[in-house]
Amino acid sequence: MGNGRYIKIVTKIWVDEKIRDLNDQGQKLFIYILTSPHSNMAGYYRLPKPYIHYDLKWSSEQLSKPFNKLLNNKLIKYCEESSVVLIPRFLKYNSIQNQNQAKGAAKKTSELPKNSLVPYYKKICKTHFKQYYELLIKGLPKPLGNTETEAEVLIEEETETVKETEKIDHGEQEFEIKNFNQGLDDLLSPFSNYLHQSIEKDHLKIMNSYLNKGMDVMVLIEAMKRSEGKKVPFKYFIKILHTWEKENIKSLDDIKRLDVKFSQKKFSNTKKWKYN
Repeated sequence: MGNGRYIKIVTKIWVDEKIRDLNDQGQKLFIYILTSPHSNMAGYYRLPKPYIHYDLKWSSEQLSKPFNKLLNNKLIKYCEESSVVLIPRFLKYNSIQNQNQAKGAAKKTSELPKNSLVPYYKKICKTHFKQYYELLIKGLPKPLGNTETEAEVLIEEETETVKETEKIDHGEQEFEIKNFNQGLDDLLSPFSNYLHQSIEKDHLKIMNSYLNKGMDVMVLIEAMKRSEGKKVPFKYFIKILHTWEKENIKSLDDIKRLDVKFSQKKFSNTKKWKYN
């Protein structure tokens, strides 16, 4: 069949719960996206939906349901604005073996248009190929919708780490929470009061992970207060916590010191601008 490119498809794909949850069309579509003639060695490439219509001989109506199922099962990510697709687990099984391959992958991804998936791809590269990270991200396009997308990456990253299981009651719902922290109970009411949305299992997992990193319950509540009224309050809340984690914030006193430091820096920059 000519000089086609080879990729690895692990045999356990057929016992993967996310794959088994797909119907025949969904499985066919996922295999197509994995092996598409438009794909590249990064699993991150431009795939306009009309290409799929033509290659699979599917109409828009036929494509819609299985495509959305792949998105919901997190088997793919897709930027509608740029028609770029990302297969999150592609590089896990199609490893970058050396610098030349890293440069080859970077050459392909540098040709992509601006898209919202850049932060996800960077996260994948950092997770699996730290030694080639700088090479792999060289030349990447600027991301679209960068602020919200980075928050989504943080949310997914936090929900992946789990160990021991306990249960927490919330109204009529009972959630299993792994590596459970007792302080989580105290966050349920403030969550509703300040973020004004229904609490879900992923929300609990994320807050639980920050408590287990040593953050005081009051620190999380303060982050909720500062997120109230924002366009997407939960994402803003996560970005605050991520920033505070990098600053080693553990208590309200730590927040006060950081706020003073930030105010002084802002005042200093204002004076410089005024007198320059």
